Amino acid sequence: MLAENLPFYQREMRIMDEQLHKICVDNCITDVSLEFPNLAYGKFLLSTVPFIEDLAKDLHQELAAQFPHLAAYKEKEKFDYDSLKFLDNALNLTSKQIQIETDLVILSTKNKTLYPLLNAYNKDQLERPNWMVAYQNSKHKYSSVLPSTIQSVANTSDKNDTALSIYTKRIPTAKTVLEAAGAYFLLFSVAKSLPLNKHVFYGDFDPKFGSTIFKTTFTRPIFTSFTDNLDNSTLKKDDDWQKSLFIVKDTDDYIITLRNQYDTMLNKAMQENPDFLAFYSKLPDNQKNNSFGYIIHKYGEATGNAEWYNSINSINIQIYNDYISNWKNQNIAFMRANKTEPVVVLNTYKDDEPIYDFAKINNS
Repeated sequence: MLAENLPFYQREMRIMDEQLHKICVDNCITDVSLEFPNLAYGKFLLSTVPFIEDLAKDLHQELAAQFPHLAAYKEKEKFDYDSLKFLDNALNLTSKQIQIETDLVILSTKNKTLYPLLNAYNKDQLERPNWMVAYQNSKHKYSSVLPSTIQSVANTSDKNDTALSIYTKRIPTAKTVLEAAGAYFLLFSVAKSLPLNKHVFYGDFDPKFGSTIFKTTFTRPIFTSFTDNLDNSTLKKDDDWQKSLFIVKDTDDYIITLRNQYDTMLNKAMQENPDFLAFYSKLPDNQKNNSFGYIIHKYGEATGNAEWYNSINSINIQIYNDYISNWKNQNIAFMRANKTEPVVVLNTYKDDEPIYDFAKINNS
């Protein structure tokens, strides 16, 4: 179903982007005006949110079989309490951020970062996204809704802050429009990136997915060493790495190549130093299980052979510097020629879930 509907979602993405572009041209959206109420925005919500509903349901139907432990797809399910809840449990979507890219809006970095699906299936009206509340209100005639809303605000402004907040959320603002469009953009980006194991080479990845307004975010974990067995603890990750919709990873084959280079250079160095082999053979079995870095450090302490210890460290430094330079130089042609180009995948990883196939890497 999703594959059949994707061309229509692509078309809607183009239309929505053009409509949002016009809104940004016709209205000077700044940090000050971002939350000014504007009834005219209701029309945008009416044309956009139904596509969010349809796309969320299609994504649930598409992915349900891959997550049998989660709620199954139902023909008449609610897009928020059922579809979006499933997508969050499966892909961590409510915590994902996107960014406003266009210079047509004059916003701070904070306000240019959106979390359009945050609390999307929360039943508390105060917690739900403003675009959801404003959309429901927009489905009624604003000519009659606005006066009653304003009167309700007047009646409750001095009495009940909670009621005031709920009434205020009913009127769309520029922020409401941007977040609704952002919600569609986020879901569309996911749909275009399926299946879940799909890898796109970094040089071919378009973080904007054709949008002139938004771009997706990505995180880039970096290995810190190649001396011992690798796992998530050997990756340096951003503090907020799980908020990014995509993750840039090295290919398993590239990491295996780096480890093989290190092992080859290390074995050569050890064969040229029989004293170390003799030292290692005399170690108790429980100490042989320590990291290699620890073992060569103890060898240096025991023998005073700091020169050899430093030469071994220089091997790791050389391999690591080549690895870092490969990424920082951003030379796609060089990467492709040397088969070192990283890939981009959806960032669906949870907590300590392995980001790489470490068993394959460590046993190669």
